[in-house]
Amino acid sequence: MMRVFDLDSDDRRGRPLFHKGVSLSFYSARFLCLMIFPFFLAVGMTPSVWGDPLPDDGKVRMLSRYISLHSTRQLSPELCGEIARHILLESRREKIPPYVAVAIAQEESGFNPRALNRKTEDYGLFQVHFPFWKRYFARQTSGSLIPIRREDLFGIAVNVRVGMMILRHDIDLERGDYARGIGRYSGRKGVGKLVYEQKVVANEVSFVSYAMSNAHGGP
Repeated sequence: MMRVFDLDSDDRRGRPLFHKGVSLSFYSARFLCLMIFPFFLAVGMTPSVWGDPLPDDGKVRMLSRYISLHSTRQLSPELCGEIARHILLESRREKIPPYVAVAIAQEESGFNPRALNRKTEDYGLFQVHFPFWKRYFARQTSGSLIPIRREDLFGIAVNVRVGMMILRHDIDLERGDYARGIGRYSGRKGVGKLVYEQKVVANEVSFVSYAMSNAHGGP
């Protein structure tokens, strides 16, 4: 699937312009740890944090503080806020729970927008694997299509948009199964994939606990 997107400031809808069918194959497996999150939903923990009573600016501030506390490098408050805004925007656009997006960004890059794995050529917050995905993403500028470039993936807006599109694609390939979709996103197999999945779950628990504490007047 090719996804074409426009990141102009006056167009926040991220319109898909056309699609090219392509068969993708990743490693996938189910893991049981994510079964904890239906419990969060059942008892109302996630809605109480992310429902309408908490305004968007409150969500941004909360997530920005979490990013500042858990980033592997020192980030300015402005940069933390920018990362938070785009994660919330793009996770909502792709209908992905924000705690899933946050947990993956934390595991992939430690919230470092300049993260780079030179060996595998993975870039940015969501460690987009450029050699593979460069064929499937392009930007629209003044009616022209520009293939995505390596340097584009260091941009927060582009990286989060692309990362969320890929994750949505992986979840859809797994027929809505988030556990399988996260495993597919990792690109790993065997024990390596299981370890990745467990770390993402730990990040989810960390973030949900932090959000719950702050939503109820905690530190």
